[in-house]
Amino acid sequence: SQLLGILGDMSTQATLLAGCAIASVGGESLESVSDDDSWKIQLGAACFMAFGAIAVGSSMWVIFIASNLIHLTRDAALRPKINKAREILETRVRDVRCMLWIALASLLFSCVVMAWLNASSVNAIIFSAVLFLVTWQALLSKFNITSDFREQCGGEWAHDITISEMCAAWCRPWENSALMYFWRQSRSHTRLGELGETDQN
Repeated sequence: SQLLGILGDMSTQATLLAGCAIASVGGESLESVSDDDSWKIQLGAACFMAFGAIAVGSSMWVIFIASNLIHLTRDAALRPKINKAREILETRVRDVRCMLWIALASLLFSCVVMAWLNASSVNAIIFSAVLFLVTWQALLSKFNITSDFREQCGGEWAHDITISEMCAAWCRPWENSALMYFWRQSRSHTRLGELGETDQN
């Protein structure tokens, strides 16, 4: 029940992030630079839309997967091997948390890009510096709070989520997808062709 509560909290946070990202992308953010055809502005607008899309998509992913995990875990309570359900849930909760971090980071990056598109260089630097300092302070506070809990409460704690773990959470579902199957098949055919050319030579 504790893990289900955590999933519910993350789903609520993802809903807020999705709302912010959709409002940012769907608002009037790019109207002030829409008539500028310079490559820098167009590149910045593309980056803004890309980060906004990642934020929206990752947030919706969290909402969808969290609700699915909650449903399956409650259904598994009626099955014989309930302990296996907890093991699966513990692993997948970390994946959901990774995607939530990706959504938050993407939203922050999109805000920084929009500041550089719409504001003057000085104001954009001020905005970026303040946002960087606040983010850094938040990460340091999180590290200190986590250390306090681990030292005072004792026991075994899961390690903090790393960037590589976030990338793995994003890429893992694609491993058995049709896209990866065709990519592996094309690679195998390419290697066979190279081996055939080597034998002929």
